[in-house]
Amino acid sequence: MELPFNQPLVRDLAWVMVSPSLLAESIGVVSNDTCQSIYKVNHGWLLKLDAQPELLVTTLEQNKSHRLGYYFEHLVAFWLQQRIADEYFASHVRVFEEKRTIGEFDFLFKTSRSDTLVHWETAVKFYLRYQAEDEKIWWYGPNAQDRLDIKLDRVFNHQLKLSDSPQGRALLQEKAFENVRSQTFFKGYLFYPVTSDWYHPQSLPDTIAPGHLTGWWTRVNELELPDHEADHRWMVLPRLEWLAPMVIHQEGDSSLMDTRQLIDYLEQHFDRGQQSLLLAQMALEANSCWQEKTRGFVVSPDWPNQRDRTQK
Repeated sequence: MELPFNQPLVRDLAWVMVSPSLLAESIGVVSNDTCQSIYKVNHGWLLKLDAQPELLVTTLEQNKSHRLGYYFEHLVAFWLQQRIADEYFASHVRVFEEKRTIGEFDFLFKTSRSDTLVHWETAVKFYLRYQAEDEKIWWYGPNAQDRLDIKLDRVFNHQLKLSDSPQGRALLQEKAFENVRSQTFFKGYLFYPVTSDWYHPQSLPDTIAPGHLTGWWTRVNELELPDHEADHRWMVLPRLEWLAPMVIHQEGDSSLMDTRQLIDYLEQHFDRGQQSLLLAQMALEANSCWQEKTRGFVVSPDWPNQRDRTQK
């Protein structure tokens, strides 16, 4: 996915718009066609923002967070407020039953071109395909405390149904909204064992979009990296840089490692702890930029801590 923008924040914003949905369109998501159309309409605006990013920078500084999910939400909010919601916009709208919070609308927005209020539940997720001893397939987050089936149950059986609940309907009617369309805006990557056909995965669950973004994963004690040239480099991606493909303009950047340096780094990291690392495989292009070619997780020897044995 090539994003022709110089500013990392603008590349992330463009990625939020144009990256394919992780989930299949048949289950009520914002479609890939819609995302492509949105990006096409906003391309000129993004170019201007790339040249003058001050508003985006200031907005994100005011909403600074170390959590990737919040960063993603702030990018979505900026885009909706600047380009879509010309009549109404609200985020994190809590729904109460008496004094108890029973849910929260991620985003509510309306345009002057439609009578329908749009309700979005948003998420950006990274899941690794794991086959348990009983051959059952699970999709875990890199910290193994997050799981795809649990997340989807939460989104579709609670969050998206909030507007149909008596309390949700009452709140929307107080705001004079009668017609509501609820969707999930769900982006991210799925990672497959590095020894598999991870670039063209087969036998996908019905809930997963065929064109989703993919990567690979490997255990540090069984380290195997995807095919790469001797002049390729590796970079550990900080959590807030997990969205758009990495681009580095500076030659000799100290964050780039050759394979030997990477192995040493991984050994030291996992001697100190168990946190999974997301790597980008980088190649030097003709324009003297290092660009991401693949990405993948390196996880600890006991990931996902054998939680699969306790699942029913």
